[in-house]
Amino acid sequence: MTQQVTFENFVKKEPIRYLFLKDFAKRCGKVVYVDENTCYVFDQTSKILYAAGEFVDHPVLKKAHLVCTSSITIQQELVRRKLFQPSLEVYTGYYLKDSIMVEEKEGYCISCLTMDHLDYLLQHYNNPCNNEDHLKDRIEKGMVGLFDHNQLIGFIGMHDEGTMGYLYIQEDHRKMHLATFLEGSYIQYLLEHDILPYCQVITDNIASMNLQRSLGLTFEEKPYYWLGKDN
Repeated sequence: MTQQVTFENFVKKEPIRYLFLKDFAKRCGKVVYVDENTCYVFDQTSKILYAAGEFVDHPVLKKAHLVCTSSITIQQELVRRKLFQPSLEVYTGYYLKDSIMVEEKEGYCISCLTMDHLDYLLQHYNNPCNNEDHLKDRIEKGMVGLFDHNQLIGFIGMHDEGTMGYLYIQEDHRKMHLATFLEGSYIQYLLEHDILPYCQVITDNIASMNLQRSLGLTFEEKPYYWLGKDN
């Protein structure tokens, strides 16, 4: 009698590489397909599909607006079938320790953002998804800010799928290791709330890779792929 393949058993095959699936399923995704070779996890709200293993033609592909996959096979098949367009190739890094040492910066402090800080985010976050409703949602989900004597000069938060992002430091405060202080503090914040700290970095962003490694993140050697639809 063949033993049924479970989501947990699939993840255990490559526990670090598939950690993104486990976190996504814990956070907001639903396992919509799993067998010995393939796993699909889908979030109905954000329309994001996380996929691993071999390609399987499944109805969820029509529902998804974005796909993140650790599989070049799935990436190539989605493009070949003209279901999705290739968007980003990223490296994924995980913080796997229980705590992090953060060096304090005199005169600077970290605090959760409120809607009073929305205008600052709209002015300084340069991204296609930079709109009021999106950033309001991110603030509600727990963005934190870096303050210089009560003046906001930077921020960091979490994307819909659960990766750390939105990292920004004002230009006049850069090259002072404040990004390390800000992200390190955010990692500790996530750990205290039982949230896995992990990030995705575009493969040619050497500066960001160096920052993440200096904070102790463990990176997968092979890239992950983001794909989107034309609309």
